[in-house]
Amino acid sequence: MMNINEASQKTGLPKSTIRYYEKLNIIPPIKRDKNEVRTFEETDIEWLLFVKQMRGANVSIKALVHYISLFKEGEESIESRIELLTGELHKLQAHISGLQVAEHSLSEKIEKYRTHVIPTEEKLS
Repeated sequence: MMNINEASQKTGLPKSTIRYYEKLNIIPPIKRDKNEVRTFEETDIEWLLFVKQMRGANVSIKALVHYISLFKEGEESIESRIELLTGELHKLQAHISGLQVAEHSLSEKIEKYRTHVIPTEEKLS
């Protein structure tokens, strides 16, 4: 068991983000002790790391809320969860493809500066 400070350190998520994720039901409810202080277990940390990873992959809050609601339905929602995650994977792949095009364009621009602009400016000075 750990408190929110320790959970924050372990996951790299700010405490405010952890509270926000719990408020939106993006993670299962965190147990509380008799003083209403959150007590995190390893499974809570795993959920937080999962959500952190999904947010890092540009998965929307709305999609994560939907995923959690499907998860709560149990085994009968596995196909729906796979469908949701597959859709998110396709979005991520399209985003990566766009980033690769941008990377290529920037690399070409830098190379043109090195091979054409800099030599031309040096000749003119």
